[in-house]
Order: sequence, then C-alpha cells, then structure tokens
Amino acid sequence: MKNNSSDKTFNIVLSGIIAAIYVVLGLLTSLFGLSFGPIQFRISEALYIVFLDSPAMIPGMVIGCAVTNLFSPYGMIDVLVGSIATLLSAVASYKARAVMVKKVPWLSMLAPVVFNALIVGAEIAAIQTAGKATFVTFVTMMAQVAVGEIAVVAFGYFLRNILNSNKAKRGNKL
Repeated sequence: MKNNSSDKTFNIVLSGIIAAIYVVLGLLTSLFGLSFGPIQFRISEALYIVFLDSPAMIPGMVIGCAVTNLFSPYGMIDVLVGSIATLLSAVASYKARAVMVKKVPWLSMLAPVVFNALIVGAEIAAIQTAGKATFVTFVTMMAQVAVGEIAVVAFGYFLRNILNSNKAKRGNKL
C-alpha cells in the first residue's frame, strides 16, 4: 500500500522536474528561432508523450510553458494563451492515454497538435495581422503550428519507446 503523502510529494517533485526540462528545452530551441512564431519545433512539447502516464505531466507542462513564454516576442498574451493551449493539451492527452490503436496512444498524440494548432495558430494570426486576420491567414498559421507540433509529438513517442525499452531491459530498476 502506497503512502498518499509520498505520492503527492513525488508528483509535486516530478511536476517541477518536467517544468524545468520544458523551460530548458524551450529556451534552447529558441536560440535557433524554433520556439516562437508560426513555425515552431519546441522540443519541450515532446514531454506530453514522454510523461504521458503521470498526472504530474499536466502542471509540469503548464508551468514550463508559462515560464518559457515569458521570453516570447509576443509578450504576456503568449504566456496566457500558450498556457491555456498547453493546459487543454495536457489534460486531453492524459485523459486519453489508455485509448490505443495498435499500442499507439493516437488520441493523446493528437491532442497537443489540435489544441496548439487552433489556439496558438489563432493567437499568432491575430498578433501578426494586428487583429485583422483572414480565414486564409488563420488556416495558414494553424497548419504551420500543426506541422511543428506533429514533429515534436512524434519525437516524444520515439523517445518514450526508447525509454520504455530500456526500462524493460533493466527490469524497471534504476
């Protein structure tokens, strides 16, 4: 029987670790111009899938996104909007984690793509056009965000499989 207090402590610590990794990876990719804007390959988004089985992923991702977006050229609106997109993505990914097709958590992988494409795509379209975005502008920004998100979520799935394979080889021991 597990101690509920130690479970809570573990989840708080893991959330902090996830947030810290998210910030480091987000800022690292920003050095290459890949964390902000319509074309983003924010490697930290791979953490949705790497930590999919832990509820600590949700606050870790949201806090990590909020801190990373403090450095965004879009300002505080990106902290708010990006964090909302991340919260929805993380909750949906976590809730859908048991839905597998051929042992692949497709719904969990799709959630960050859809939420970020719609929400962040709309945000970027609105900001870059001073609030006068057309439908074509919105769809273009949405598609660009989606492509980057698909790439990093696929990377997260690949990384998760490597980590799970190594865990199985060592008998789930550190």
